[in-house]
Amino acid sequence: MEFPSETSHAKNVSNFGSLLISIEVLGEFYNPQKEGLKLMHLKTLHRQAKSVMQGVALSLGVYAAAVESRKKAWEGIDVLAKQILDVYEKSEEESSQKQNLSSLLNEVRGGGVAVAEQVAVLQTLKFNALLSRLSFEKRLDSFEELILLVSESAVGASERGKLLISSLNALQSNFRSKTINVKLAEAALNTARYNRDALLYRQENNLVAVAEEVKNYIKNTLGSSFSQYLQIMDTTFIPG
Repeated sequence: MEFPSETSHAKNVSNFGSLLISIEVLGEFYNPQKEGLKLMHLKTLHRQAKSVMQGVALSLGVYAAAVESRKKAWEGIDVLAKQILDVYEKSEEESSQKQNLSSLLNEVRGGGVAVAEQVAVLQTLKFNALLSRLSFEKRLDSFEELILLVSESAVGASERGKLLISSLNALQSNFRSKTINVKLAEAALNTARYNRDALLYRQENNLVAVAEEVKNYIKNTLGSSFSQYLQIMDTTFIPG
């Protein structure tokens, strides 16, 4: 499914503003009977459109910051993985336990999955698309399994192991907090985008529909006898 870019929505609002300027130049010659096409109503609709666009921009900023904060929180995971492996290499744990540990560490580190999610994040920022959060949530689940495995092992019972578990628990709490922040920011972004899309495309008398009505009114009522005619007719709007 293709989504309009954020630029497309901004262009629609900007073009609506240009349409208003052309109508104001017409002065008393623009005099529709329909309330929804009157200049005062159009100005109100334009103000509302600029407001919902600002709401999306602010929500995008918060969302981007939350995603970046989560990404940075996981950046030291490779160093941590090496430290854990070093502890286990010197221990007398069974080889099966070490294999389980190695497998969990690979899942926690994410690899190509984490890279793929960063691409999805960029798509979410650019387009009206929902982000799949599965890779980070799976990494968090694996991290919690890792803590349990270390806690129940002989390594976890050692003094060094207890310090390691304490560090892992602190990291787990931080990772979970970052994930919650991303979810909350994404929910706010989705709400802001819904409000924008409703005003611009979905609700009755939405901005794009009203703009086309205005153009039809001028075409059918005033015709091409005004210098603003072609400018108004050439003002285009992208469907949502």
